[in-house]
Amino acid sequence: MDMFSNDGFLKFLSRVISFLRVYFSALKLLSNSLYKRAIMHHPGQSFIGIVVGTAMNKTIKVRIEKIKMHPLVHKPVKRHVNFLVHDEKEEAVNGDIVRIDSCQKISKRKAFALGEIVKPAARYMSEDGKMYSQQQDYKKDLYEKFRTNTLASMIKSDAEANDLIQSKKKI
Repeated sequence: MDMFSNDGFLKFLSRVISFLRVYFSALKLLSNSLYKRAIMHHPGQSFIGIVVGTAMNKTIKVRIEKIKMHPLVHKPVKRHVNFLVHDEKEEAVNGDIVRIDSCQKISKRKAFALGEIVKPAARYMSEDGKMYSQQQDYKKDLYEKFRTNTLASMIKSDAEANDLIQSKKKI
């Protein structure tokens, strides 16, 4: 039997096809395990982005922006991707610029860990020791505290409060 004869070539081709079927079915089985993880995030991959959310325990949301040229208009277009990142010490706050490194998957959506804080956001400390990362939050809390203190100083007793309510109704 010569491989180049019609009969031999068809047998050879059928063996190659059966081998490829077995190979690709094995790949399909592996697609939910390490094979898929290796394709998703290359080892040693890292990004620099800005922290946009810290509402979860030991997890931060980091936005990575990239600028690409539009193929038709030839203008730069901003695109972004949000990643959930593991922050073991919970040291990052909103507005920090951080470096994130790929790691073994921690949960369904977490495949990165906090590498370092490249540039910390401005932080404000209140009189009672509360830390704020955004100046707006700090000013809002100060305004609320001022408002409640002024109302408390205006109203010293229930009788004065009733008098104040009655005077507002007359106006």
